[in-house]
Amino acid sequence: MKKISEPAYIGPQQIMEDWDVSKATAYNIIKKLNAQLIKEHPTALIISGKVNRIWYEDACLSRNQLQKVEN
Repeated sequence: MKKISEPAYIGPQQIMEDWDVSKATAYNIIKKLNAQLIKEHPTALIISGKVNRIWYEDACLSRNQLQKVEN
């Protein structure tokens, strides 16, 4: 079996580093992203206090693209 180099889920520490936010804000981001994920993909596996890496990276990319368009 091939070893995965990055974990499948992102925790609050990574979000705190990526966005320079507090731990409470990082958990709120996780909560919102997981709610969105469940809404769009009801059978998705959710781990409390973490968010799916792909879903998180897509959300970050979308936000960065929006910021570039606004500027």
